[in-house]
Amino acid sequence: MENTTTSLFDNSSFNAVFFSFLITSVIGCILKVISMCYKSKCKKVKFCCITIVRDTAVEQQIDRIPDNTI
Repeated sequence: MENTTTSLFDNSSFNAVFFSFLITSVIGCILKVISMCYKSKCKKVKFCCITIVRDTAVEQQIDRIPDNTI
């Protein structure tokens, strides 16, 4: 007698759904962190061995330019 039971969650489809959810969640978190870094107006950011110095005055002027392309 063969065991022909089918489970509610097929292992391959569950893995595909899980990994696609995991990948999109990680990418979403990375994009949110990048967005928050851009919106912060810190002039110097140091993370591990990376140091970023930026001119926030120029970025604020660029943000004030109206976008009339629509």
